Amino acid sequence: GGITAPRFTDEDKLEEWDAMSAGEHSRIRADVMGDSTRRIAERTPMCQSNMIDQLLAAVNGMPLEETEALREAKDKCPQEYTDQRRLDLFLLREDYDVQKAANRLAKYWSRRKKVFGPDKFWMPLTQDGALRDDHAALEVGLHQMLPLPDTSNRVMILHEPSRLNLKAFHRDAFVRAFWYIFESSLESRYVRSGIVLIMNGRTMSFEHFDRKLEKAIYELERYFLPIQIRSIHIVKPRSQIFTVLKPLLFFLFGRRIRSRAQVHSGSINEVLDSLTGYGMTREVLPTELGGEISLDHTAWLASKRGSENALLQPAISNDDQCTS
Repeated sequence: GGITAPRFTDEDKLEEWDAMSAGEHSRIRADVMGDSTRRIAERTPMCQSNMIDQLLAAVNGMPLEETEALREAKDKCPQEYTDQRRLDLFLLREDYDVQKAANRLAKYWSRRKKVFGPDKFWMPLTQDGALRDDHAALEVGLHQMLPLPDTSNRVMILHEPSRLNLKAFHRDAFVRAFWYIFESSLESRYVRSGIVLIMNGRTMSFEHFDRKLEKAIYELERYFLPIQIRSIHIVKPRSQIFTVLKPLLFFLFGRRIRSRAQVHSGSINEVLDSLTGYGMTREVLPTELGGEISLDHTAWLASKRGSENALLQPAISNDDQCTS
């Protein structure tokens, strides 16, 4: 850790921005301002189910060693593997390039096996399935789903850095918890528009910054998950801490995300005005950031667990539920 870690400075950021094409600049602005939602709707092909068939066929044509985890998941829990919403998002993520989507899907399952372990990775991503041993880490609420979308109809996730507790939990438990929260957005009708991640900078501190965890999370989004982070907003970071952490964090974000990262400083009213300019009004923001939404993460988890279990009830036997 420490300051010896790779860094990405404001000068690096300017240099990187200047080297980008005008087309890339316009895509970045669309993601940050929320205009990409309309573009996504325009890009969606009419014959989606046919595209999913093509995706599954492309996977079948891949080398066995690249699709080992995927094939195991398909054998053990076919309905988790063929979840149409997830497969559609793999296509969308790769701009309907079937081969690229197939590669990402194969990598997704390999990483899922590594993160959840061979005994649980193929189970449904539910609290009593793949996350059956992670309830306490989920309760911590390092990442929390916000109940309402932004004005561009994108799912919002709150990141509360001060909740990180590596004395009580291994960082892998937080990676699994993040994966669960991230994929919970599959149930939202707004998921195709992507995710806006809001980081509560007010509670950021050195003791709650874990480089390996941040790296694992942003690599998951970059290489494996089908859902895309459209932008990141860091709200009211404390300057003496952020001056040190920002170059480390921006390095870990990777090129695509850091070009879509915004920092909001100033009084709470200035910050709220600034966030409103990006489509996040008081009405959809949590009280932690000066908004009107009171989050109850424990109640959200309980309600979600209830709906997950209700979905599994109709299954005739344990085999059908994929959790035996």
